[in-house]
Amino acid sequence: MALHRSGTADVRISLAGWLSARLGAPKGWFYQPRPCLMGLHPSLAINADLPARRLKAMRRALARSAIEPRVAAQLHQHLTQIADAMAAR
Repeated sequence: MALHRSGTADVRISLAGWLSARLGAPKGWFYQPRPCLMGLHPSLAINADLPARRLKAMRRALARSAIEPRVAAQLHQHLTQIADAMAAR
């Protein structure tokens, strides 16, 4: 079962905007009407290990990327917030 109703394209665009704004880009993302990132997921039970597995996958992707370590650390911090929000559901 997919976590995202409409596939990943809309989620990737929204997440990129959120992360950009969190990392210092113009904050316009926060003022545009859109569902919250968690609202993009269907109403399904997120089991206890899913947030940790998703965060581990994101950490691996960051390690393989050409993103400089300082920026990767900031991204990881914000991805951790997303995983924590998933766990709180």
